[in-house]
Amino acid sequence: MKYMQLGNTDMKISEVALGCEGMIGATPELVNELVKTALESGMNFLDNFCAEPDVKCAAQL
Repeated sequence: MKYMQLGNTDMKISEVALGCEGMIGATPELVNELVKTALESGMNFLDNFCAEPDVKCAAQL
């Protein structure tokens, strides 16, 4: 996995991200497997943006 510096920070993020919007409605088991695979592959950038205003993240419930 290739990493790049995030702006003027000391953080390095993976050049490949896991887009999570497609996980809306997925089972917890599938989400866990996808995230586990992404992390094991070296990804540390998970894009959890969702343009759907009715979808709530766990922190909002």
